[in-house]
Amino acid sequence: QAHGLEGMDRLTYIDFGDAKLTNVDNFAFRFCESLSNVTFPETLTNIGRYAFYGCKNLKKVTGIENVQLINIEAFYGCSIEGTLNLAGVHAVGDYAFYANHNIEEVIIPDTIRSVGAFAFTDNTSLKTVTINADKLKIGNYVFSGCKSLEEITVNAPVIPTGAFYNCSSLKYVTIGKDVDDAYIKSVREESMGVQIPHDLKVLYTPLHGSGNIPVRRILSEIGVKN
Repeated sequence: QAHGLEGMDRLTYIDFGDAKLTNVDNFAFRFCESLSNVTFPETLTNIGRYAFYGCKNLKKVTGIENVQLINIEAFYGCSIEGTLNLAGVHAVGDYAFYANHNIEEVIIPDTIRSVGAFAFTDNTSLKTVTINADKLKIGNYVFSGCKSLEEITVNAPVIPTGAFYNCSSLKYVTIGKDVDDAYIKSVREESMGVQIPHDLKVLYTPLHGSGNIPVRRILSEIGVKN
């Protein structure tokens, strides 16, 4: 485990080398404000709560792609640059990367199960996010204030409150199969017990084509054939 250097102002670089490290403790490097570069070993799976909180000059994090769990506020207020590769992550805690103004892209794997509330809030340089995981749970305001975010793909049955609040550049939101399935389930439950005449015909014109696929699907499933 890595622990015990909280508030060490002169620390600028950490390289764990080949250490068989699996866990960075809670608060381990909090407020190490001169820290700019961290290299994790391949064995690291867990980054604790507030581990790098307030490391405002932390720009480069190598080896984070092997980490499975990133706890709440682990990198709150850091300055990680460029692409954040979370290829091995299973869960990202609340506020984990809050106010990292230099992240431009986030890579999130199909294995992820949850992204906490405010996890990427105020990542003002973030432009692209793709999350294709099934059964994903995302928290409130997860991407709020990402003013450069232009495109996001997310497969979650529920889009929570404020998820894209104040994302003023957002142009494209692609939702996955789980969202469609949740909609279909809800409509089917509302229509239970309703008898559909066999000769019923429906004239449907989707607004800008946005509802074309799910609406046609549910009409077919509840018995409307024409």
